[in-house]
Amino acid sequence: MKILTAVVFAGWTLFAGSLMAGERADVANDQPVVEKAAPAGEAVAAAAKPRTAGSAYPEFAIGFLEDAELADIGPDVLATVNGKEITREYLEQKIKDAPEENRAMFEATKGFILAQLVQRELMLEEAVKRGLVKKDAGEKAENTAIRDMVDKQVEGVEATDDELRQAFKDHKEELGDAAFEDVKERIRDALLQGKRQEKFIEFMESISKTAKVVVDDKWAAEQHKIITDNPVDKARASGKPTMVEFYADWCPPCKKMKPIIEELRQNRKDANIVSVNVDENETLSLRYGIRNLPTQVYFDRTGKEVDRHEGYIEKKALEGKLDELAAEK
Repeated sequence: MKILTAVVFAGWTLFAGSLMAGERADVANDQPVVEKAAPAGEAVAAAAKPRTAGSAYPEFAIGFLEDAELADIGPDVLATVNGKEITREYLEQKIKDAPEENRAMFEATKGFILAQLVQRELMLEEAVKRGLVKKDAGEKAENTAIRDMVDKQVEGVEATDDELRQAFKDHKEELGDAAFEDVKERIRDALLQGKRQEKFIEFMESISKTAKVVVDDKWAAEQHKIITDNPVDKARASGKPTMVEFYADWCPPCKKMKPIIEELRQNRKDANIVSVNVDENETLSLRYGIRNLPTQVYFDRTGKEVDRHEGYIEKKALEGKLDELAAEK
């Protein structure tokens, strides 16, 4: 079961007064290739298994929705978490309560919002079990208890001087001519954030092992159709390998890479080269868990993500990666 990414864990608050934390959508479609018929007993067992959102709608099923069972529980109920209902009305109200500048993005990513609400419900259950908040204490008290519980789980992380210097070396291209001492604290903040995320993920995995999440099948299908209507998913479905670069106009390494990307787009007919401006496509940036710019994400012919790189990359190295993907059958 996958947890939502550092993009949210870093403090991207979806709803006023709510603690929403998480992990990036894993966009890979890892359906196994069936090479021969399974024995009768195995076939019966497989048939008895409930369909999951991850297997039926892989681009929709992020976070705790990946392993969620699909069932006809709608139209008023979108999901249940250990029997607790998350209604359509509740999700729509959360979107209305969000800052106006974010509502359009939330409308386009309702699956992500639902994953957040499922994750919050699991954290609330744990907070109640620990006696940190009473059941039905009200959303404000519940969110405070959840936040305190999570803070307790991720406290105490440290970043050594050797780790700071190694990170400085690894990201020298993005940092430009900056001296180590000038960016040391920025690097420390980033490393600590990553370590807190790891501890948070471990915590969420530990409390969710026995959770039962059910999602309405029809609603999931509708959201899957909406979320895949974009240039990235269309390229991934083309049967050709794809490289997607996430960039911003204000990003110096992105500007340096722009002529390289344009040249490849013109000359490479054996691969899709897609550019995504993160300021104009927040939904895709969020869905693919983009944290640093530029980021190049590579997909094979089946649309499965096989690699990614953060920061500037030389033309020769980029061409080598595309050659490798194009050679795979």
